[in-house]
Amino acid sequence: MGKVRAIISPHAGYEYSGPVAAVAYNAIPGQSFKTVFVLGPSHYARFKGVSVCTSVVYKTPLGSVPISARAKELAKIKPFVPEPHCMVYQPSWARIASRPLPLPGEETPETWEHSVEVQIPFLQVTLKNFELVSLIYGEADPEDAAKVLADFLDDSSLLVVSSDLSHYLPYSQAVNVDKTTIKWICEGNTAALAHPTAENTACGRMPILALMYLAKIKGWEPKLLSYKNSGEYSW
Repeated sequence: MGKVRAIISPHAGYEYSGPVAAVAYNAIPGQSFKTVFVLGPSHYARFKGVSVCTSVVYKTPLGSVPISARAKELAKIKPFVPEPHCMVYQPSWARIASRPLPLPGEETPETWEHSVEVQIPFLQVTLKNFELVSLIYGEADPEDAAKVLADFLDDSSLLVVSSDLSHYLPYSQAVNVDKTTIKWICEGNTAALAHPTAENTACGRMPILALMYLAKIKGWEPKLLSYKNSGEYSW
């Protein structure tokens, strides 16, 4: 396998998604990346565009990761937007979170979002030193997003797309649906994944589509590394 340009990594609880995520991140040791773009779906916020984190650092229990200066450059180009204040659904666990509750009107797509957050510790362990561009996907055309991102990604960049696949289906049905989704991704079949009937195939369907369009622009070839679902880790 040549140099990894992008990975799709799940974002469920680590006990469910961690083993598959680890396989993806194990594909990048020994490779050098200055900037990592992490693109995840929004689970709680409703907004137009793709939110670009405008903080200075991104903190996890493993330490702080600097936000790349390229984030501000990207945020100037539609459909990317500087991290907006917007309508955010507050999850049930918010009141027991370690962070203080934000004041009304201060919440952004990043406030409670986990899709990017759970990827960062894997990157900290795997890459050690890198700069981050944290992106939360709202309402945006994935092909438009891909065209803009294409100009920001170079040989020193890695793109991480955070997405689970199907949700709330019986085990065998989930496996069948996911196999079809994986087939579309590996074939670069954007038309199938973009079709309205595919809406529930992946929570990060739009970020995945952006990656698929990027792969066409850049000439990247997909490779399946691992697939499992949470039914294999449930008791």
